[in-house]
Amino acid sequence: MVNISQHKTEQKKELAKTNIKLQMAKQIFSEEFSKVLHNFSKAHYEEPLKTFRQSWTTWISTNDIQTKLRTEIERMRTNNFTGTDEEIMQKIYTSARFYYRKKEKRAKKLAEDSKEEKQEEKTNKPSKPKPYIGFSKEFIQLMDNEIKTKILQKADTDDTTKTAIKLNQKQALHTFTTAHVNEISEEFGKLKTKYDELEERFIAKEIAHKLKKAYQNRFYCICKMLNSIV
Repeated sequence: MVNISQHKTEQKKELAKTNIKLQMAKQIFSEEFSKVLHNFSKAHYEEPLKTFRQSWTTWISTNDIQTKLRTEIERMRTNNFTGTDEEIMQKIYTSARFYYRKKEKRAKKLAEDSKEEKQEEKTNKPSKPKPYIGFSKEFIQLMDNEIKTKILQKADTDDTTKTAIKLNQKQALHTFTTAHVNEISEEFGKLKTKYDELEERFIAKEIAHKLKKAYQNRFYCICKMLNSIV
């Protein structure tokens, strides 16, 4: 298994040399505020949209949340977010309504599915846990290099002395998959061999999803490292 933070120290030193300010298209909230937002969504994710909006209005009007919102907005400005207060508040609301709310629904469904699986296990023969089969170190490095190249190319076209560059994760993933068709095909072949050796079922659609998640994780970690430097 390749650790997400593999070569983190070396990557951080390399990124520090660029002196690039970064503003990702998908704004990352602080861990503390993310927990606050997640807790709200967890408490209200089953509400109809109209009720959810009413709960949101009441919630952001409380003194404690007002203080947390002001702190988060100041932090975002420090990290080169140039939107207005209204734009930031809309981004926060959108995250609560879509990302965190859907996250809770997914978590509930996974819990229900897990419960069903446990019930099935009681009537079926116990099966051994599936082994983790991940991408090769070389393929992970290819993703890292692509992301860092994308950052440097964007910095060359943007005036980084006046503003932070913006990166779109979805576009970056599309560029990676279209530019490295042969490498991806070769990596899938290696994975299929591993699956066959372990007598596991290889499902191309699931591996494609695994690729998407792996790239998103690498993108997030590298961008987070870069933001912590500048």
